Parts: sequence; structure tokens; C-alpha cells
Amino acid sequence: MWASLGTPILDKNDRAVNEFAVRGDPAAEPCAHERPRIRRLGRLDLPAIADHLLRLEPEDRRLRFGTRLSDDGIRAHIAQIDWSSAVLLAAEHDGRIIGLGEMRACSAGRERTAEVAFSVDRVWRGRDIGSELLRRLSTAARNRGIHTLLIACQLDNGRMLRLAHHVGARIHIDHGDVEARVDLPNATPMTVLMEIWDETTSFWPG
Repeated sequence: MWASLGTPILDKNDRAVNEFAVRGDPAAEPCAHERPRIRRLGRLDLPAIADHLLRLEPEDRRLRFGTRLSDDGIRAHIAQIDWSSAVLLAAEHDGRIIGLGEMRACSAGRERTAEVAFSVDRVWRGRDIGSELLRRLSTAARNRGIHTLLIACQLDNGRMLRLAHHVGARIHIDHGDVEARVDLPNATPMTVLMEIWDETTSFWPG
């Protein structure tokens, strides 16, 4: 699903992904009024990213990656993150990632594109976490000169399809695979301020 990003750069944080022991306890049931903290991730967050993605059940992995990716496949996916161009945002609760949004550049021509993907722990779904992550990633994409966001998913991934329709994406369906394209306007001084505000405040309004 992701475009090739070249040879991954491995360091002690990447190795920590392979050594990280995933806790077996599921995410705690949140209270109705609770809002997660949202922040941008970096290399030091690799073990927490692995914890979240490796907790996904087989069906959730299929919806997230387009296939029931093995644990080793998820570790390889994480190792291929190009931190010079990718943007990863986490929704956190009690210090644990319960929602993850990823944006990875997949072309660098006149029309720059990036692919985005999301995963949210089951007990936290239905709280607009995916919508908020997409809003912030869209702002970050505009500020980096991205013209189009690509959302690839399976035809039976109703949540992603509703999210794509909500942002006015152009939908293309081919043999059960869906590609949604979101056209982005150019960056403005306001979008730069919005990204700074998002990264400074972390918490949602309301």
C-alpha cells in the first residue's frame, strides 16, 4: 500500500521495535467525556508505535494495511518510516497510543502527493479521532507543499469511506480496492499558524 521510501535507517530506536514486548492488556474503556491528547511523534516513540500497531487484531490489520500483516511485517513497516518527510500523529490516553495517523510522501513531481492511513483502538472508535487526525495531517500536508492526499482502503472499510466522503474526496474503486483522493489548497499563513497551534495545545477544543 505504501510507496517505497528507500533503504530504512536503523538505529537503537529501530532495534527497540524488534525487542519491544507488546503488553497483552487491552486499552481501558474510556469515559464518555474523555478526550485523548494528540501530539506529533518522532524516533523516540518507535516502541509506542509498535505497541499500538502490534495490538491490532487480524481483521483490523487487514483494514489498516490492506492485508493481515504479520508482526514481522508491521515491524518492517515501522522500520521504513522516513522521518525526514513522514508525519505521524498519535492520540494518546494515559501515556499510551490509542490512535495513529500516518502521512508518507509518495511522489515528488509537479503534483506532490502523500498517502495517509489511520488506526484507532476499538474501544475509542466513534469519537471522531480519525477525523481530527486527518484534519491535522491535511494542515501539515499543505504546509509541506503536498497537493493531493491519497487514502487507500478496502471496499468494506465503512469508517474510512465515510471519512473520505466527509472531506469531499474523489473515490475510485477497482476490484474491491478503494483509492480516495483529497485535493488540497496551497498553504497560507493561517495554515502555518494552525499547525503551530495544534502542536502547542495538543488537546482538542470542546
